[in-house]
Amino acid sequence: MAPSTDSGRQEADDWIGSRRYRRIALLGEGGMGCVYEAEDAKTGDRVAVKVLHEKLASDTQSVERLRTEAEIPMLLQHPNIVRVLDLVFPPAVARPFFVMELLEGRSLLDHVHLDGPVPVGDAIEIARQALAGLAAAHLAGVVHRDVKLGNLFMCLARGSAPHVKLIDFGIAKLLPIQAPGLTPHSFRTREGAYLGTAQYASPEQASGKDVDPRTDVYAMGVVLYTMLAGRGPFDDVKGTASVLRAQIDRVPEPPSKAARSPVPPELDELIMNALAKNAEERLASADRFAAALEDIGRRLHAPAGWLKTHLFDASEFAADPTVPEPAPVSPSASTTDKMSDSWAADIPVQPREPESPPVAVVPESVVDEPPSAPNAPSGDQPTSGWTIPRFLAIALIAGIGVAVLVFLGARMVP
Repeated sequence: MAPSTDSGRQEADDWIGSRRYRRIALLGEGGMGCVYEAEDAKTGDRVAVKVLHEKLASDTQSVERLRTEAEIPMLLQHPNIVRVLDLVFPPAVARPFFVMELLEGRSLLDHVHLDGPVPVGDAIEIARQALAGLAAAHLAGVVHRDVKLGNLFMCLARGSAPHVKLIDFGIAKLLPIQAPGLTPHSFRTREGAYLGTAQYASPEQASGKDVDPRTDVYAMGVVLYTMLAGRGPFDDVKGTASVLRAQIDRVPEPPSKAARSPVPPELDELIMNALAKNAEERLASADRFAAALEDIGRRLHAPAGWLKTHLFDASEFAADPTVPEPAPVSPSASTTDKMSDSWAADIPVQPREPESPPVAVVPESVVDEPPSAPNAPSGDQPTSGWTIPRFLAIALIAGIGVAVLVFLGARMVP
């Protein structure tokens, strides 16, 4: 996170009433509170501290949501979920706050806005990591309820691929079967109330009905759609109420129709399954969604052996030692190393001739191996390259001999 201008400095002058965490800079500000970069005086580490707005410090629901947002990551301890290190409430401090690891990078929302649509291979990997975090939450009986590009953070490390972290469990729902260690009253929701972000809300969520893990599956379908197309399925609809109605009633066009780059048919179909209006027709879990993505990813990355069946392989024929064999096909950057080009592996590879000197290739079914001469040496001596010329020479000599005999015979006849 890059520090922003400290617009909340006046409110934060009293800080949090804790001497352990020294404020450095404001990172962001939202409806519930501010997030600061701070230094842990005990460890010397740089951390992120989320503190509730002073005006909300006495609001029970806001305090419970802050507790929820901190308790779930502390319980799950998953590599694809932000780590929460400390949770402090009054009277120990002036205002409730919790301490998180300081993430370096940017949100997926910023990534798409700045760089545009995400290449297919990258989108699959980002979604797979996010689904891994969601699967851990679902296993603990937690529905995130606010999965969106802004709540997926891409941690960027020099020389390595981005590592995705799921953040902000502030409006998560606790299911009846849950892991111990969570505060149940943190998850109460008024009957018929809508919680979440309209552009990512499932039809049941938009209707104020009960939600379950398939609600997060729907939201991940929207996330994948947006990564590939550069816009959401209902970005053309204006106003929260209209967007919620579209989530309930309108079937969006497939991402392949909205995206500028090709989208594999199987990925197109998977995303539309995740966006099914009826939850019963969707993938049942984040685990299954991730497994389906992994399967598509494997098939989009063509293995080297597949290419070898489409190119000339000199080992199938007896090789002339004077003729260089074509270079072996290896998984180069153009086929496997670059996720952004992974979809292109499904395009059939046309056979190509080996580079100079050219080699004439004759199918094995046409060339019969000549019988060994009685005095021919045994062993695996190469014969390709001179077998056909020798056969032609013998045939030519035999033909000449026959012609001579016929001519002499004709001369001898009176």
